[in-house]
Amino acid sequence: MKLFLTSLLIILFFTNCKKDTYHIYSLDKKNCITVKDIGKIRYIIDGKHSSVPNDNYIKLDISGIASIGDGLAGCWNNGNFKWDIVNDKSIIIENKLDPAKFRFSNTLPVDDRGIPTQNKYRNNNCFTFDFLRGELLPDQGAIIE
Repeated sequence: MKLFLTSLLIILFFTNCKKDTYHIYSLDKKNCITVKDIGKIRYIIDGKHSSVPNDNYIKLDISGIASIGDGLAGCWNNGNFKWDIVNDKSIIIENKLDPAKFRFSNTLPVDDRGIPTQNKYRNNNCFTFDFLRGELLPDQGAIIE
């Protein structure tokens, strides 16, 4: 019984530990965003950073997002935008991004039936990132560090 409880604690510890900072790069590594979670607050920052800068970020409340559905989807150099990113069901607390350069949404686009979809982000130069698994699904469109 003691071995079972110890094993269970070890499994729970390692499966609940998730990275708090990700650097997501375009495939040519010319663009980067930093995603930093501090508790139930998420910062999406333009560029590679180890801490939250004074500008070029968006601050989100992610307390209402179930871990199984927590993801980020985006496209690089989308039209006039350096990047276009969605973090579905997040709540915008503060936006210090230049709206002429960056597009952010907290709602996935919907298909013709009104169902949210990530299809837009399955194209070339786009990505979908799953925070629970800590990886791209499918493995394309970006480099994660």
